Amino acid sequence: MSYKGIKNRMLKKYGTACWIEMLGLNKFIPNRTYKNKKEFKRMKQLTYHHIKPKIHGGVESEENGAILSEENHLWFHSQEKEIQEILNESFKKYQKFYEVKRKVNSNFKPTDLLNENDFITLSKEVCAQIFEIKYLKKHDKLNIVDKDLVI
Repeated sequence: MSYKGIKNRMLKKYGTACWIEMLGLNKFIPNRTYKNKKEFKRMKQLTYHHIKPKIHGGVESEENGAILSEENHLWFHSQEKEIQEILNESFKKYQKFYEVKRKVNSNFKPTDLLNENDFITLSKEVCAQIFEIKYLKKHDKLNIVDKDLVI
């Protein structure tokens, strides 16, 4: 199946929302201003993201994909590898969690996940991991520098 076909099948199955936004991880993304409506529309377009990159043998498949908006996809690739790995793991968990719920209830929709305690816990755990990497480790480094300056 073509790349576009896989993306369309995933949009039909998982809905038309960016997975970073569904997981509540967009709080780490700085607010963006757009030059015009055309740029806004382009940055909100949904894209296919390879969980395992093609360069490392990843294939184009539903199992290896996530749906991200263009701007969140760009943000993802600007993050350090450790954060990218955490995000990719959360995308895999999102897929599994959703598929388990769909087996139990065929009418289950992606937005229904927002009311599921296990999903909310996953979102909070991922946010905590990213916060630790982005802010606490940076803060520790600043303290080390400050101590060096005092000496």
